[in-house]
Amino acid sequence: MGNNFQSETRISGFISKKDVIFGGLRMHLSSSAQKTFIKRYNAVLDDNNDDSFAKVAAWNAVHEKYGEDENGFCSSEKITA
Repeated sequence: MGNNFQSETRISGFISKKDVIFGGLRMHLSSSAQKTFIKRYNAVLDDNNDDSFAKVAAWNAVHEKYGEDENGFCSSEKITA
């Protein structure tokens, strides 16, 4: 998933499960990756009230946990040793 999509993701305020369809997240993240994104985004936003920082932290959480296919879709959990 390229940085362009991530930087173009517009988020403001806390995200509920119903809001997952914004910014094309549904097209790039599996259901479980969407949940990871939302959980991390909301936690970081609650801690520091900075939408931009929360967005970066959420994307980092997704990339740490999920693999990305050739089309930029994050769905498979990474295997850790």
